This record gives sequence, C-alpha cells and structure tokens, in this order.
Amino acid sequence: MAIALFAAYYAVSNALYGYVCPSQAMIGLPCPGCGLTRAALLLAQGRLKDSFSMNPTLLPLIAGSALYFASDKLPALKNAALVTLAIAVAASFAVYFVRLPQRVGTEPYVFNRRAALGRVIPDVVESAIKRSTQE
Repeated sequence: MAIALFAAYYAVSNALYGYVCPSQAMIGLPCPGCGLTRAALLLAQGRLKDSFSMNPTLLPLIAGSALYFASDKLPALKNAALVTLAIAVAASFAVYFVRLPQRVGTEPYVFNRRAALGRVIPDVVESAIKRSTQE
C-alpha cells in the first residue's frame, strides 16, 4: 500500500510540478534539508569531503539520531541527543539561508516556475527571480 501511495505521489507531483520534492513542488525552492540524501550516499561511498559539501549538517544529524536511539538503553543520553539534534536542525537552517543567496540559479537552488506558489502569485515570484539574478 505504501509503495502504491508513493508511486502515485511521485507520478502526480512530477507531472504537475516537475519535481518530486514537496518543497520544490509547492514553493519552488528546496528545503533546508536539501542534499541530505545525496550527502548520505556520498558518505556511504567514503567521499566525506563531497558529502560535507553537499550538506554539512548530515554528520550532526547522524550523531544526534544515534544518541537518541542509544538513549533507550542509556537514559542519561536523552538530553545530549535532543541538544545535538536541535543544534543540527538550527545549523541546517543557517546553512540554507547562507547558501540560498549565493547559489540561486544553480542546482538545487533553481526556482521551479511550475511550483504551486509560482502559479498562485506569478508576478511576485517573477519579480523576485529577476531581482535575484540581477544581483
């Protein structure tokens, strides 16, 4: 059932918006977690530098998750896990907002003009795109 739902979502999202990513499909830009899957694949291949470049928050997210799951056996780790995860999430947003203005127009920071937001308020979106590419 889950595979069928994912396949349906994939087909509809890709047909309507040109992207499977919910953030790309709705607002036209990637979310702060963009690149985590690619970073994990690069890390699995032993390409640490490329993984870090793709999304530097992967390792803190892995560490926080590991601590959180270990806290079932060692409850004293729970606070450390939550703090680590909170820092990783905050870092994800910080990295996103630092990178966004620097990388607009390059993958994955290319605005999806077919996104729902672009269809609802196309004039606002188009003027924002023009301003960002002129700077």
